[in-house]
Amino acid sequence: MFLREGFGEIINNGNDLTLIATGKTVYDAMEAAKILKQKNISCRVINMCTLKPIDRQLIIESAIETKDIITIEEHKTTGGLGSIVSEILCLNVDKYVPFKTIGVDTDCFYKNLRYNQAKEEYGITPANIVSTTELIYKGAK
Repeated sequence: MFLREGFGEIINNGNDLTLIATGKTVYDAMEAAKILKQKNISCRVINMCTLKPIDRQLIIESAIETKDIITIEEHKTTGGLGSIVSEILCLNVDKYVPFKTIGVDTDCFYKNLRYNQAKEEYGITPANIVSTTELIYKGAK
């Protein structure tokens, strides 16, 4: 199956919350969803293959149908997937949606690290996605 520009793809269905990932972090989101399923948390996982254009309708539908949204990206969150999703939620969804971004903190400088070391350093791992999801999900109940 080919991904179409401007369209996200639901790669795992879930009702409790939505994980929206891009690039290599889609794998991390899927791994986290498998762990969370064992903890009775059902995750919708979206592969958002393009950020501009972005699938606004899928984001809005997911915000309405699930309780929380978490974005996962492997770079600075400012101006990236997290910022774009946040703006879409603020402008288009009439209910409060707990929201969190996982990515590189915008207040720091990049360190000279190998890819996997950088992912660990900035919490872009399945384990951190699981712990962040549990905190947000429990807080939303």
